[in-house]
Amino acid sequence: MTVNKPLNVNDEDLTGTGPLNSLPHDRPTDMSYFILRIRLAEISRSIVDHNLSNVASCNRPNYYAHIMAMDFEIDQVMRDIPPFFNMDAYAHDFDSDAGIRIFLQAYMLNSHMHTQRCKLHIGFLTSSSKDNPAYAASRDTCLKSARQIVHAEVQMLQSKHPFVQVRLGFAAFLYGLFMASIALLMDTCIHKPDLLEHDVSVGDLADALRMIQEMNANSLAAATMHESLMQIIARYRAQHRHSQTEVQLSPTSQAITFDDSMFLDNTQWDDLFTGLASSSFF
Repeated sequence: MTVNKPLNVNDEDLTGTGPLNSLPHDRPTDMSYFILRIRLAEISRSIVDHNLSNVASCNRPNYYAHIMAMDFEIDQVMRDIPPFFNMDAYAHDFDSDAGIRIFLQAYMLNSHMHTQRCKLHIGFLTSSSKDNPAYAASRDTCLKSARQIVHAEVQMLQSKHPFVQVRLGFAAFLYGLFMASIALLMDTCIHKPDLLEHDVSVGDLADALRMIQEMNANSLAAATMHESLMQIIARYRAQHRHSQTEVQLSPTSQAITFDDSMFLDNTQWDDLFTGLASSSFF
């Protein structure tokens, strides 16, 4: 089916008399949000059409090239996004209903885009840059999007808008926060295990864990996820202490070396991803 895409106009402009001219994309209208959602839907459809499961069965370079092609599309949307949909532009003091509406739309757009981007790259979070130098860029992209998801959730909480509670009924927003928390915890376990020895009380991972915990009373999924994440933290703390003890008992040891097998128990991570195996939420 071929149809014309919506114009960037307000509902009040639809008088039915004469042709309409689309306003510049940096002018907020009633259609601005929906035009971007259509563009994101096209990217999502492209991901599905390529059928990631079939691509993954081919050789790794082709699969990674596909991932990067999809990432380029999402990144382009982010670069072209109008300033009023930039979450950093809001300071929680809204002077109109329209301002509140656009803030909520900015929150939803940014959450969806960064969730999809985090999901695209999380499979390479544990890959060694020795295998492919590009994998380091995937790790950075995954973690950057994970942090942006957490920051958007923090901004939403600080806004004290009623949508703070309403959003708990939307699986897409819980999915994004869960994905971000898993990515941040995986990276900590693999690359910064010393942090697990202390209370995880600062930083983006701490914010993610706190928000999921605060959702426990209203979301069984959040309660289950928080329990799983804390169990992993407790387990890796115990493993880390055990390794430190072995090093102290060995006078010839000069440093502690953590290999991926110690911090990547496939069964545990697979359990966390059980509920996160759905396709994109665009």
